[in-house]
Amino acid sequence: IVEDARFEYPDHHIDYASPPQALVHHSCHRALAQAFENIIRNALKYTGAGKQVWVTVIQRNAFYQICIKDQGQGVPEHLLEDIFKPFFRVDKARSQTPVLSGICGKAGGYGLGLALAQRQLKAVGGSIYARNYVNTSTDGGLEMVIDLPAQ
Repeated sequence: IVEDARFEYPDHHIDYASPPQALVHHSCHRALAQAFENIIRNALKYTGAGKQVWVTVIQRNAFYQICIKDQGQGVPEHLLEDIFKPFFRVDKARSQTPVLSGICGKAGGYGLGLALAQRQLKAVGGSIYARNYVNTSTDGGLEMVIDLPAQ
């Protein structure tokens, strides 16, 4: 998924770090792939060209924690839970950066990607939440934190 994203967004930098393997308990490869693809593409969509997206996988006891951070504008704190609701969009908070790829090459969407990702992650015993972060060297952005049960 990261390699596909690098190909589709050549003007972005994607940093990826993970253990050699991460076996997830009671998982569905297709559902997890769709969830990660939605989240990573969202991060790239709202991060300007030449900026960074980080994808990190770390094992924490009986869970894997996957963090996807972007250098977009973030989301207002009071809307961080709402972004997972079907058809919810925060276009005013996150810029309409032109998309290099996507459905019909359009920026935007229907507000279903994160709702579907959350549903898919919950179906395999995982969870997801979003938080803004601040980094003086990068100005911050949005971070998606996913926990999945390790096998």
